[in-house]
Amino acid sequence: WVQAVEGFVARRDDLEAELMELRGQALPPDPDAFLEREAERARKAEIAQVEQTLAYYEQARVELDEPGEVTWEGEDLSLVVGGRIPAFRDRLAQDLGRRPQRLTWSFAAPDDDLRHAALSKLLPMLTVFAGTDATPGLLARARRGLTHARTIEHESSTCDEARARWESAIATIADPARAPEYGGLRILPQLGLLPLGPDPRSGLWEFAHLASGEPARRDTSGRHVLAESTGIVLVLIPGGELVLGAQGTDPTAAHYDPLSESTEQPVRKWRLLPYFLSKYELTQGQWCRVMSSNPSSFHDAGTRAWRATSLHPVDSVDWEMAGEFLAELDLVLPSEAQWDHAARAGTDSAWVFGSTALSLLGFANVADATLLRSVFWPRVAEAGGGVSPEIEDGHAIHAPVGSFRSNAFGLHDVCGNVAEWCSDRGEFSYTTEPSYGRAERNNHGDGTRTLRGGSMFGDAGAARAAARMRVGPELRAEWIGLRPARELDR
Repeated sequence: WVQAVEGFVARRDDLEAELMELRGQALPPDPDAFLEREAERARKAEIAQVEQTLAYYEQARVELDEPGEVTWEGEDLSLVVGGRIPAFRDRLAQDLGRRPQRLTWSFAAPDDDLRHAALSKLLPMLTVFAGTDATPGLLARARRGLTHARTIEHESSTCDEARARWESAIATIADPARAPEYGGLRILPQLGLLPLGPDPRSGLWEFAHLASGEPARRDTSGRHVLAESTGIVLVLIPGGELVLGAQGTDPTAAHYDPLSESTEQPVRKWRLLPYFLSKYELTQGQWCRVMSSNPSSFHDAGTRAWRATSLHPVDSVDWEMAGEFLAELDLVLPSEAQWDHAARAGTDSAWVFGSTALSLLGFANVADATLLRSVFWPRVAEAGGGVSPEIEDGHAIHAPVGSFRSNAFGLHDVCGNVAEWCSDRGEFSYTTEPSYGRAERNNHGDGTRTLRGGSMFGDAGAARAAARMRVGPELRAEWIGLRPARELDR
């Protein structure tokens, strides 16, 4: 593809010269042709608008005979009006002297008509491929992407170190004695991923996503040392049966939660295939490396109260933006079932970390006593948000990822910090049957999407294990982010 496009781009100057030569041989334009009439009508309308504006300022200048009248910025109004008159006179002269752009072309020879039509369509496409001095085109992006893909392929599978790491990972994961969590799961090398080894606490294997940044490294205790350049760390989540939802009537039954709501019912059992889920929420640094911009409301240019770093989660991302980012890296949003399964990590309590709100201490950043004392609380309260003053987590806005203790699967911030998008579409009910494997529900419904995990602006109740939020996909807020997922290549 690159070679084919390079051939066309190399001929662009010759093709432009051919187009200009053809147009020099064109028949005179037909003034009665529809496009030519519309172009002339638009030109006359623009001239009339400039004439009307000029007349307005000239009349205003005559009427401003009382000195000292000023604008809201304190400028002398007569000087302001007088200064605009010459500018509009110059613009009118230019518009009157400008010839309308020709929009239709015809030729004596039918072959010239066909050639002109083809060149007129082709040349704008070549600009898209070749780009401009200010904006790189698709060809440059494809070259970079191809080089990057070859580098990733080498670093993740073909170099000696990568092959050795994958051989060790595949053998260990398939051995029930050494990795009982996976039940003898046999995997293939995953293109673009590099094994980092098992988390020393959870026993689950973790992998560096090479296209998103540098592989994370561990300190002597086994914890990751995160830096601005660190890429996404994916955890291989075991598949199996999951129980989704909560109920508040039977303390002896599964997922008993006295605060459960109707949207969390009925309690359902489904099965999941193994999958990858990010150990951390997506950071601002990871987003910026791919998208070259930062949508976050809290960022490094903010005031002291608003300032965040590249290791804070990206925020103010809507559902479509999240999908566009993930598609660049061959990642996806988790289904709600996948998110729930990984967040609970085998627990059955109302909160991931226990049966009371106080179990979040040390594990989650929610609306707490710190937020209550901050400049953000009035805004949160006005929006109807709650607070849990019995909790003190030390953060009024989102915290750097990994600041709090992980769950039993080694995932951080599954409660609080930023709410996380899920991939399911449509009907907000557990009654509909999901797809196999991801247990994803895709219904037409009302077009809403699901957020999970609560946030730094939500109280402890919003961070319960089964708590869900139903919103439109276009919602962007400083308390919304995402956690990448990936399917297992088989």
